[in-house]
Amino acid sequence: MLAAQALAGFAGAALRPTLVVLIAGHYHGRQQSEAFGWLGAARATAGVLAFVIIGILERFVSWRIAFGLLAVVAGATLALSATLRASPRRESVRIDGVGVLLSAAAVIVFTFGLNSLGSWGAWRVRPAAPLGVLGLSPRR
Repeated sequence: MLAAQALAGFAGAALRPTLVVLIAGHYHGRQQSEAFGWLGAARATAGVLAFVIIGILERFVSWRIAFGLLAVVAGATLALSATLRASPRRESVRIDGVGVLLSAAAVIVFTFGLNSLGSWGAWRVRPAAPLGVLGLSPRR
């Protein structure tokens, strides 16, 4: 599960700059501004809906059904991504590999911290926490 979360974090961190490049290359002026707004809104809305829907399924049905649904959606996304047309290559645009790796690492560490919040402590450090700052949890 941790490896899958790490992979999801890396994919999410790499996807965002890709979408920004696609929007910058295909839209201009007002359309570009609107596309960036929709991109931000879509990510926030998708995140909230994913937590709500999967949380309800896990609580009232089964975590296996929730996990299966996530796997189906991920597979459909992968399959549909094959239908995208390639954008023309621009030599002036370079992907910041260090930035992508740092962003992916941040997403992974943040997700790992949230998943471990119950055992590490939200405010006060619990014995299972890997570190503490003046008795406070690193989350604070």
